Amino acid sequence: MLPTLQNKDRLFVVKNKEPKRYALVTFQPREKQGESYVKRVIGIPGDRIWMDQNTVYLNHQMAATNPTPPNEKNLSGVELPDGTLKVRVTWEVAAKLKGMSTIPSNSFFVLGDNRKNSTDSRELGLIDQDKIEGVVTFRYYPLARLGLIE
Repeated sequence: MLPTLQNKDRLFVVKNKEPKRYALVTFQPREKQGESYVKRVIGIPGDRIWMDQNTVYLNHQMAATNPTPPNEKNLSGVELPDGTLKVRVTWEVAAKLKGMSTIPSNSFFVLGDNRKNSTDSRELGLIDQDKIEGVVTFRYYPLARLGLIE
């Protein structure tokens, strides 16, 4: 999570708090029981998503009632709606997201701040709310970096 967090940072986590967009959350990945990841919430339930092969387009400004997103069969050269995030995912994640038009309730799309070296929704897919342990609110160690996490 560099530059936001560094190894050995100590954090307070509020359990059972509803994650909001851009909040840092901790969660247990399905494949690695006993481990805990810290990632930033980028997509929340109800956000529009669409696919182009293994690229996910995510837009929180488009309501589900808005017209359909750009033609999924040919996105090259298309001007994307304002606020659209383009993220390349693994083919396995692309297969799970295929056919979805919104992020389902109780699911979140998360990314690490250090995008070049992060295991996040690009590899793990959507994160279920019941896997989220809590929302990171405060760093208490090291003392030189003490403070609220936003």
